[in-house]
Amino acid sequence: MARAEHTAELSREQLIEFLREMLLIRRFEEKVEERFRAGDLPGFLHAIDLWRAPRRDGKGTGYWARLDTPVVAGEPQRSSAFLTYAFDLANVMGIDNPMANVTMINPDVTAHVLRPPADEWIAVTGETFVDRATGRSMTVATYSDSRGMYAQGSLSQLVQPS
Repeated sequence: MARAEHTAELSREQLIEFLREMLLIRRFEEKVEERFRAGDLPGFLHAIDLWRAPRRDGKGTGYWARLDTPVVAGEPQRSSAFLTYAFDLANVMGIDNPMANVTMINPDVTAHVLRPPADEWIAVTGETFVDRATGRSMTVATYSDSRGMYAQGSLSQLVQPS
């Protein structure tokens, strides 16, 4: 039987922070499902597995995602579906202070693709920059799989108070 090596001790503070992060993720998942079942979440979130995860570089969080439902019922998933669905997931990613009472749309997505994704699970990481004075924001994102980065993208948003 293989034995895992013990390489680092975690402090009490680190363990508490991990627990807080796990509880936050769980509450997020429960709230998303509750709102989806109530019909409050239009769009494609019900068609994917989405897991929030801390980034390895320490810059906030990112998402792991995979298609959970065929794009066209009864048809096999096409490689283009695996390539493109995640591009919209980066919208307003990395905002530390969520913007309450704001309406936001993203009129465009630009993607630069190095290669098709190698796996069904895709990591999405990025940052959003907001200029409330102009009513604009933009997100820059990196899309990765088990082989590393396969695409980068940018999304612009129009922001206005609700």
